[in-house]
Amino acid sequence: MSGGLPEFLDLTKAGHMPLTVAGQMSLSRMPRLCAAIADVGGQASIDLQVFKEGGLAVVSGRLQASLGLSCQRCFALLRHPVDAQVRLGWAAGGQAQHWPESYELLDPGSGRIRLAELVEDELLLALPLAPRHARPEDCEALRTPVAKPDTIAPPEAGRRPFEILKTLRRR
Repeated sequence: MSGGLPEFLDLTKAGHMPLTVAGQMSLSRMPRLCAAIADVGGQASIDLQVFKEGGLAVVSGRLQASLGLSCQRCFALLRHPVDAQVRLGWAAGGQAQHWPESYELLDPGSGRIRLAELVEDELLLALPLAPRHARPEDCEALRTPVAKPDTIAPPEAGRRPFEILKTLRRR
């Protein structure tokens, strides 16, 4: 993690002391994300604010990263830009029922959230289901001509690949 970023966000203190979290975090510090991407080099840019709104703790801001993914057409490396808006809320006890729908509700737990896990979760949610090059000319699989049916060799006449099974069955 970068030197200026806290390890935890304490949402129980959001009302007493609003907090701005800004900096860079290495993608290699996120094991679940590393398992899902092809290139673990790079940084995630974090700009989050933690504050109280209507008596409830809010984490709001933006995460940006350029993730190296494997194109599912040609298996080449492609860069996938992520610019995720974060709007999370935390409520202690039974206050969750009064939460605005514009915020995603966090697990009530203890109110302490590991920043690296929060960033990792948001980046995982931003991953495409099947990464592929956006432009056909960038994808090797789409640039390579496909064999036409008339150029495919016909099967060898008289060749019977399963003939040996008949002899094995007789034994």
